[in-house]
Amino acid sequence: MVAKTMAAAAAVSAGPSVSAVSTVATVSAVSAVSSAPSVVPGAPKVAGPRLRARSGTGEVATADGTGRVAAVRKEKAPPRPPIGVPAGPACPVGAVVEMVFSRWTTPILWTLHAYGRQRFVELQRRVGTITAKVLTQRLRQMERDGLVIRTYYAEVPPRVEYEISDLGRSLAPVFAHLAEWADANLDRVEQARHTFDATPAAGPGRRARA
Repeated sequence: MVAKTMAAAAAVSAGPSVSAVSTVATVSAVSAVSSAPSVVPGAPKVAGPRLRARSGTGEVATADGTGRVAAVRKEKAPPRPPIGVPAGPACPVGAVVEMVFSRWTTPILWTLHAYGRQRFVELQRRVGTITAKVLTQRLRQMERDGLVIRTYYAEVPPRVEYEISDLGRSLAPVFAHLAEWADANLDRVEQARHTFDATPAAGPGRRARA
């Protein structure tokens, strides 16, 4: 009896048995598998871990550490505009106004349209108080937009001339309508400004009605 008791104590002090060790290893492996993300069978690989790949159907695929798709979900579609309201930017002519009706673009186009092809110094003198740096920047942008044509002459000294393009000339009716509107309405604008400035304030940012 004493011998059996001593043998049991020796086994306990020596550490866990082989079967106990294998049981612990098996439990650890099962836990690791259950904690890993579920992989969609046959799913394509996605470059890099935890990346999202958008398909043409609006689905977003999330990749796990192995590079395979772990989950696929539907992405929420953007809200549709109300019925009768066209989709797109709030102001459909905003891009045109920003491109054409900036501080210096309109005077440059008007001058090139009125006087034809001109050299840089001539154009700067006719436009007015514009600096050479600003005129260079505006002409470069207008050339990029296709509104102005720049012609370089390999002479000594070099000569550069600018002229309005056909695309820029197509804006002539727009400028003509604006000139007509200005002749007919600028006096009314000045009167409205005078009335506004002469009316006493009725509150923060408001005017009293007559």
